[in-house]
Amino acid sequence: MTPHPQCIRPLADEFTVLYESPDPARIYAYSPGIFRLPGGRLVATFDLGGPGVRELPGVKWSRGESGYAWQGRVHTSDDGGLTWQHRTDFPFIHARPFAAGKSLYVLGQAGDLTIIRSEDDGETWSPPVRLTEGQHWHQAPCNVHYAHGCVYLVMERRTRFE
Repeated sequence: MTPHPQCIRPLADEFTVLYESPDPARIYAYSPGIFRLPGGRLVATFDLGGPGVRELPGVKWSRGESGYAWQGRVHTSDDGGLTWQHRTDFPFIHARPFAAGKSLYVLGQAGDLTIIRSEDDGETWSPPVRLTEGQHWHQAPCNVHYAHGCVYLVMERRTRFE
């Protein structure tokens, strides 16, 4: 069945590119996440994967079996997404940004659950901290839910590797 021509249209006629791979055949961008701080700053996260990631600057994570490396990135925008500033790289994937209290966090996995924190609205970031040890987690970015003073995020624990 062919869609009606009026049903096929771009989601946005005008857009800003946050990141473009320098080598799309070898460096893939995926797992986007975004968070809006109370002051309006946008915080975006995404992963880089593929055989060319090892050649990029910054920290990376590798399982070893594939020879591939992965890298997460944080960018911020103070003008509604018109321009973006690269803030940090992190050595984990499947990340999502969220706030709790006065801190901003990015949670993801490098096998183990791993997290970084910013106390200055994403300008600078802590070193990564593992929240588990020797476990295997997986989850593409998804919603963060706030209820009754708690923050809820979904992550899948992969037990077949343990």
